[in-house]
Amino acid sequence: MATAALTLGIVGLTAWIFFPLGFLYSIVGIIIATIALLARKEQKTKATVALVLCVIGLVANIIVVILGVVTVGVLGVLGELIEEMYGPMH
Repeated sequence: MATAALTLGIVGLTAWIFFPLGFLYSIVGIIIATIALLARKEQKTKATVALVLCVIGLVANIIVVILGVVTVGVLGVLGELIEEMYGPMH
């Protein structure tokens, strides 16, 4: 179970470019890593590393979403400023 969580952590960390997939992999990895931490003592280190990777992947996904929303907002404001300065562009 810790190996599956570690795999999801690595995939979730590298899939932050594709928001829905990276977010999904990170959430599922966090759940599986938590279960692995509670269930077995032998693979505690691997489960801890998986949990850390999944949390980092989740944070990266959240940052990508925030940057996307901010970018869209800035582009909207810039478009309004350009229209104000030069008139409507048709």
